[in-house]
Amino acid sequence: MKDNYSLNNEISLVKNGKELINNIIQMIEAAKRSIFFHMYIFNYDKSSEEIIKKLIIKSQEGVDVYLLIDGFGSLQFPQNVIEEMTKNYINFAFFSPVKVYSLNKIGRRLHQKVILIDSSEALIGGTNISQEFISPHNQSPWLDYACIIKGEEIAKLQKKIKRIYYKSFPLKKSSIHMLLSQPPSGSKGKVQLRVIENDYTRFKGEIQKAYHRSIKNAKESIYITATYFLPGRKLLKLLKQAAARGVRVHLIFGDYSDIPSYNYGSMSHFSWYLKNKIKIYKWNQTVIHGKLALIDEQIVNIGSYNHNLISQYANLEMNVEAIDKEFAQLVKKEIDKIISESEEIDLEKYRLTGAKDRAVNFIAYLFSSILDLLQLLLIKK
Repeated sequence: MKDNYSLNNEISLVKNGKELINNIIQMIEAAKRSIFFHMYIFNYDKSSEEIIKKLIIKSQEGVDVYLLIDGFGSLQFPQNVIEEMTKNYINFAFFSPVKVYSLNKIGRRLHQKVILIDSSEALIGGTNISQEFISPHNQSPWLDYACIIKGEEIAKLQKKIKRIYYKSFPLKKSSIHMLLSQPPSGSKGKVQLRVIENDYTRFKGEIQKAYHRSIKNAKESIYITATYFLPGRKLLKLLKQAAARGVRVHLIFGDYSDIPSYNYGSMSHFSWYLKNKIKIYKWNQTVIHGKLALIDEQIVNIGSYNHNLISQYANLEMNVEAIDKEFAQLVKKEIDKIISESEEIDLEKYRLTGAKDRAVNFIAYLFSSILDLLQLLLIKK
C-alpha cells in the first residue's frame, strides 16, 4: 500500500502510571511463545518488580523471553537481579554497554520503548519503567503515553527489531529469526497505521519525515506535546507556514522538566511562536514526557521520538503513525483535557517574564544544543 501503511489493525491508547503497568503485566501473562522487551530506562524498583516476576514465571513455563535495556539509560540496573533473571533462562543484554574503552560508542542509544508478545500484540510508546516516571514520591505519574497495536503491522515491526536482537544476542540468532518470522495473529480491526523508526546511522528517518509531511499537508489543526522541544529549522518553517495558511497550531509545553536546560531552552522560541500565530500552553501538573501529535483530528503520531538533534541523529527511535477517526477522537479528548488544565501563554504574558528570564532561556538553548552536538560526536555504528 502507498506509504507502507497496513489496513487491518487495532490500536488503543495507554496512559502512564498504573494503567501502563497493568497493561504490561496482562500482555506478559498472555504470552505463549515469546516476549521481546526493550527499553531505554528500566530501573529495578517498585515499578518493575512485578514485571520481572512475571517474566521469570513465563520463562519457567517455556516462553522465550528477551529483555534488552539501554546501557546508558539503565546503567544502574543491579547485577544480582540480572543473575537471577539469567538463572531463570531470561535472555538479558545491555544495548551498547558503557565502558571506558568504548566511549566512542556512547552517543548512539536505544531510546525505543517496545514490548512484543508472540506475533499478536505490541506496546510502543514513550514510557520508561521507573518509579520516578510511574509514581514519583507517590504523586501523579509523568504525563506520558503508549499504544497497543494488533494486526498485520506486527509483521513489519518484527522485521524492524530483528537487527537489534541479532546484534545483542548473537548466539540466539536462529531462534530469534524463527520467533520473529511468525505470521501475525489476525485482527478484525480496520485501523490504517504503520510502525516508523529513526536511526540515522542506518539512514532511517521515517519519523522525522512523517512529521514533516503531515504538518506540511495539514489543513485544519496541529497539536504537539512539546517534550524536550528544540526543533530544527525545517520543522519551524513548516509550523510557521501552517499557521500562515490558517491552520490552528498548538504546542503544549511542561512548566518544569527532569532536564531543566531543555525546558528553559525550549522557551527561548516562545516569542517567535507567538509572533507567528502559534498557540502555546504550559502544563504544570507533573512532568510532560509524552511524545504525542494529532494532525487534522485524523492522524496520530505517538512513540519515543523527541523534536531535537538527539532523536533526529543519535538515538534509535520508534513511533506509530495511525490514521483513524475513532482513535484520533480519543486522542483529541485527551489533548483537550491537557489544554483545559494548562495556562495559555500570549505575547504579553511572555514579555512580562522579563529580559533576565529570556536571557536565561537563550543561554539554556545554547547549552542544550552544545550538549546535543557533543553526543553526536560520540556515535559509532
